[in-house]
Amino acid sequence: MKIVILFAVFFVCRIFQNIFTKRTSGLVNGRTQLLTYTSYQYLLCMLLSLPAFLSAKAAFPTTPALIWAVIGGIAMFSSSMCCLMALKSGVLFILTTLFSSISIMIPNTASIFLFSEKMSIAQWIASAALIYSAYLLLGCSKEAYKSFSFKSILFLIGIFLAEGFTMLSS
Repeated sequence: MKIVILFAVFFVCRIFQNIFTKRTSGLVNGRTQLLTYTSYQYLLCMLLSLPAFLSAKAAFPTTPALIWAVIGGIAMFSSSMCCLMALKSGVLFILTTLFSSISIMIPNTASIFLFSEKMSIAQWIASAALIYSAYLLLGCSKEAYKSFSFKSILFLIGIFLAEGFTMLSS
């Protein structure tokens, strides 16, 4: 039951993160504001999740677990920053969400090499479908926003890598 509560808190935080990112993308005008908004976002998520973690009465994590948690936190923070910058540079919100979803390929691929796991045919097909969807949405985004540029692509790649490392650290 405790794990269900932790997952519920996680999903509520992710929903909050996406709403917050979309709402603030129009408000952020500089790097300082970007850093401030993102910091507030993660502080609020930490406060929301604190009761669930305290009720789980988990033991204090080991040093390697803390290191991986810090790496995951930095990656998630970077993902939010890239997402806000991508939205500011003229990327459709659904495209940022899609690149976040495609990033599941990073831990899937890493598990092949690290743990000798094999991806199923369904995983390969889903990965291909996500990549093709991204390709189609990139075209739509270029048509919808004239300011879509190479910098926009770099922010999307940043989302992909940061979210992938977040999942990998988990």
